[in-house]
Amino acid sequence: MARAMATSPVDKAAIGLLESEIFALDLQPREARRAFEEYVEPLLASLSPSTAALIADNKAMLLVTAMEGTGDFYHLVDVRRILGVDLRDHASVLEARSNADAGKHFNVLPIYWQQLRRSYELQNWRARRVAEELFSEECIHLGWLDEAAYHAMLSGNHAAVERSARSLLVSRSPKIVGSALKKLLGAAALREHALQAIRIIAICADAIPDDLVDDVAGLLMKHAAFQPTGWHDRGIVESTWDAIDAIAHRLDGQAVRSLTDLGIEQPILKDGGPLRSNVIDGLNALTAQTAPGDLQRLTDVALSLVTDQRNDVDYVESLNLLCRIADRGGDEIKSQVRSRLFPSGAEIRNVLLVQVGPILGWNPMKPESFTEAAVAAAKAIRKQVQRIAPGEEPTNIGGYGTYSSSGSGGQVVVYVRGAMHLIEALAPFRAIIEEATLTSLLAAMLDMIAEPENLIANRTALALSLRKFIDHFPTTLDCRAVEVLHPLASGEITEPSHLPKHAEALNPLNPFKSSGGDPVDLRGAALMLLCELDRERKNVCTLLHNQILLAAITSADAGVRRYGLIAAAGGGNLSQMEQTAIMLAGLDPDPQVAQMAIRAMTRAHGSQKMEPVLWQIAARAIEMAANSSDGGHRAAASEMLKMLSETPPELEQRLGNVREKLQHDLLYSVRKPWI
Repeated sequence: MARAMATSPVDKAAIGLLESEIFALDLQPREARRAFEEYVEPLLASLSPSTAALIADNKAMLLVTAMEGTGDFYHLVDVRRILGVDLRDHASVLEARSNADAGKHFNVLPIYWQQLRRSYELQNWRARRVAEELFSEECIHLGWLDEAAYHAMLSGNHAAVERSARSLLVSRSPKIVGSALKKLLGAAALREHALQAIRIIAICADAIPDDLVDDVAGLLMKHAAFQPTGWHDRGIVESTWDAIDAIAHRLDGQAVRSLTDLGIEQPILKDGGPLRSNVIDGLNALTAQTAPGDLQRLTDVALSLVTDQRNDVDYVESLNLLCRIADRGGDEIKSQVRSRLFPSGAEIRNVLLVQVGPILGWNPMKPESFTEAAVAAAKAIRKQVQRIAPGEEPTNIGGYGTYSSSGSGGQVVVYVRGAMHLIEALAPFRAIIEEATLTSLLAAMLDMIAEPENLIANRTALALSLRKFIDHFPTTLDCRAVEVLHPLASGEITEPSHLPKHAEALNPLNPFKSSGGDPVDLRGAALMLLCELDRERKNVCTLLHNQILLAAITSADAGVRRYGLIAAAGGGNLSQMEQTAIMLAGLDPDPQVAQMAIRAMTRAHGSQKMEPVLWQIAARAIEMAANSSDGGHRAAASEMLKMLSETPPELEQRLGNVREKLQHDLLYSVRKPWI
């Protein structure tokens, strides 16, 4: 009717442009292009050249979205330059930036508001998106976080959306988060707007007010079954199922059942495309909340994903889903899955399948085959680094490629994660490997951890894998383990000579970013391995508690401190000095370090009495955590406070105030211990 009532070319073009934009915002670029070509393009000649150039740019955006080229984009840029028409008032934007840097936001807001109004008057979608992004950023500075989220959604800019979502989390205000979500939910009718709203929901899932969880679930249900038609709308499925993954733990039984049904029926599961892993991860999260009686349908789907509809891209995710279902379903479902994946008399060669066997209760028909496999794995592991003479070819042991360097003595070839898949398959069956063979395998791993020409990433992975063998670690290797791990845990690490040093790769002026891994990660893996070995056999390394662990916990490097605290939490036999250092680390300015310290405290003192001085330190650490902007830091404090018993009378009021604050925290994960 509006089109019939329009008489002037300008009005007709405006109506056609509106129809085209609605289709574009609903992620239907071909329909948007059809409307533009039918109702707008024929009228451009009757408009002023500047107006026509601005409006024609919208079609170029449609073509790019539909991956059909750029159209007249570059020509239109030249036309606008000739006509003196800019999409933005660059002088005003520069003035706004200068005022923002000076803290004069009372001058910035009017400028960006005028830019936003101007973009609507220009009827140029590109200009409008940029203006919405700038206005959203300014709203964050002013604390108008609900407005920031709304305008970020309209901008369609992923970075702006993430900034606005992070600002909502930092606000720690249920009222502000609730106001923003209500605004988004009310404006998310078109798919583009829904996509951006769902991205914010995925980031803020833990902060969604309880009374809005059902409304959010309704939006996710609306798009969970969406079938994309191309690259332009695949983000709907990707973001929706990522959000389902993030919020699944907060949904009620009916929402879980409805979303699970939508996931099971999602055609993407049968198509086997790259988006399937998003749906699988979402179903995995829902499985944890699924009623036992509803697990059978999920079992059938998951079995199909690893058999008839197997796809190597998401095979690991599919196996994870199947194991989660079997774990929740009990012996009956485990038996069903086991009989399907491990048919009687069949020889299992799939190393990933072998790893999940113990979870499903599978016992190998030929236990001796794992000893044979361990012999082969030991030989392969020793070939992670190969020194070969000129003209020789390296032995292929599998992995993710190689690094090589040549010198006068020949060539050094290093396999990236070479033969590591063999180790992962053997670890669950370590108990049935003959002791001599197991000793040979672990000795090979230690040798490659000690090998200076091996990649730091390889050595770290080997050390982490060795932790899986701790309960069967031969005493005959204790001295060798200490010999290898002691210097690494102390930070004495030699990087391979054939690659740039890790510090050089991090230099912003260095264009070559390749490195063999971070030495801090190797130090951390060695620390954790030593502490766990010490837990099994006290004083296996005499310097661990006299020097190494304490030096890590008190290191100037925050990364080393984090690893030291993780190692301490997983170890045992801590000295009084180490326990005090852990307590003091709860006051660390790095929230991740403080969080690790609080978790280590919880493990060590949750059910034990503490000395008065340690109570004072713990109380101050919990108070600091309760005021932290880091949600994980606050959640760790909440868990520790819940576990602490027999609070000293002089601290009851202080800790009571903190408890009250944490019980009403924005984040569900922080409130959860008290629910």
